[in-house]
Amino acid sequence: MGGGLGGSGFNISGARRLRLPGERPELDGYNSDASSLTRDLSKLWQAGDLEVTSDLASEDEDANINLHHCKAASAALILRLAGGGADVVLIQEPWMVSGKVSGLGSPDHKLFVANTQGRDRSQNHGEFQKWLSYPRPVKPPISFNNVFPEAITGALTGLGVEGRLVRLIKQLLTSRAVTSTLGSSTLTRRYKIPTLVPPKLKNSTLTVSESARYLGLVLDRKLNWKLNIQKRCALNTTPGEALDTILNITPIQQLSEEISTLSAIRLRDTNLWNEHPSGHSSILLNKNNIPPKTDYCMPIEHITTPFHTLIPRREEWAVKPPGKPGSLTFYTDGSKLKNQAEILAIKEAIDILKISNVTSGSINIYSDSQAAIKSIAATTTNSISVSKCRKSLHEMAGHFDICLIWVPGHQDIPGNCIADELARNGTTNFLLPDKEDTSMPLATCKLMLHNQSIHKSTLRWQASLVGRVARQTWPKIDKARTDALCNLSRRDCSLVVRSMTGHWLIGTHAHRLNFPYNDFCRSCRDEEEEESPEHFFCSCPALSNRRLRTLGKPFLDDLSGLSAIPPRKIALFIQSSNWTPF
Repeated sequence: MGGGLGGSGFNISGARRLRLPGERPELDGYNSDASSLTRDLSKLWQAGDLEVTSDLASEDEDANINLHHCKAASAALILRLAGGGADVVLIQEPWMVSGKVSGLGSPDHKLFVANTQGRDRSQNHGEFQKWLSYPRPVKPPISFNNVFPEAITGALTGLGVEGRLVRLIKQLLTSRAVTSTLGSSTLTRRYKIPTLVPPKLKNSTLTVSESARYLGLVLDRKLNWKLNIQKRCALNTTPGEALDTILNITPIQQLSEEISTLSAIRLRDTNLWNEHPSGHSSILLNKNNIPPKTDYCMPIEHITTPFHTLIPRREEWAVKPPGKPGSLTFYTDGSKLKNQAEILAIKEAIDILKISNVTSGSINIYSDSQAAIKSIAATTTNSISVSKCRKSLHEMAGHFDICLIWVPGHQDIPGNCIADELARNGTTNFLLPDKEDTSMPLATCKLMLHNQSIHKSTLRWQASLVGRVARQTWPKIDKARTDALCNLSRRDCSLVVRSMTGHWLIGTHAHRLNFPYNDFCRSCRDEEEEESPEHFFCSCPALSNRRLRTLGKPFLDDLSGLSAIPPRKIALFIQSSNWTPF
């Protein structure tokens, strides 16, 4: 007996001789499909016409079989032995798993494994009552493909095989799929996905959902983002340029130019920039708005801080001015270049102290800029102005006990009010000769570059050929308006964005996306008026009262009138109209 499962097939070769009545005295193999094989064998077995015989030449002959390392052949052998085929069988090439013989376990038989590779016969296993001859197959096994394990076990049950043995064989056949070839077998794992048992929470069975939210994303069963796009602020058909403008996102081209220019300025001011009239090195050429020099320098570290800093609470100023009593007091202020001017004012107080007749004592320097005080007290700085101010403080700290103290602005503190008035008057005068070398702070240069990027982005958006509705309702980048939009709830934000871009599920746009839509306006019922953003926001007579209460006007001339209306009022108008944009 030999063969195996071809995919899910069953192989039979002429391993045992089957004697049939009539004109077919011997059947060495069966060349037919699996259903015909099992059906014919079942009929012959039930009719008593199928007889298993043995060729017993002598008492010394062994019953032997070559399984060709096949699992299905092992199952068939156990079946034949259960039917009383033989007491002792010598097996060649059994099915092996991890170096051990497998598939031949049976409570009715005992398995002995010989360590020798020869063909010696062991005679000490008990008295042989019956011998069967299992000649080695000459022909290759005949395969019957596309046979499911249920078909085999069904045929075995029909033949009257014991149920326990049938279940054992079925478990063996379904655990792995075996592909049998001539003289070798290839094993492939095929695991069945177990049936999911829904979990229970407080005696309630949890059901399987068609979608799920993970890390803020809405995913369907195939992990697609289509539901996420539909449930978010905009449809996937909304132009990216419109969303960039509404959400105050600088286009990638402008942002790259802004960052590259700022990096080139840093390299130039630290003498690491090699300017060239072509390529990326020409990014600073022909840009008159970029200063020739900024206040930036290589980072400088300060190990010690020989002066003191104090940032008191506002309540402490209501009692008395903080600081050591009896100290020499300076009030400083700056107005033109805010943070840099505050630092220069503190340095000016130290320079005045150098030329004064004061030789020792305590010095209190008051400033209404916490940023200036903290930048001077930091251990690392990349500002030339801060570095010079700190150097002056280090020089004078050896002679004076210096303390930098924060004073709250606009609190009617006499010294701070006088300093603030002098700073405002100083902005109308020309710079002194010794102050003309003061360079623009890098932060101011960065803000200037960002404003230029926003201006270029606005011009690019206004000249765009997409977003006809959005260019009227949101004509320019407006950070304050974007912040007001983002402060709305998610649903209100989605309402405003979809309606002001024209990409919401009404009228022609819904028809283009194969969504349900109305042929005419659902509010005024005018069959000649199609649902559109223009009709909804500007001219629908049925919505004039709601438009007056929320938007301030009963009718609008065109969609550009929405550009001056806060997003919160637009969301209230959409909600009051009972239109469903989703």
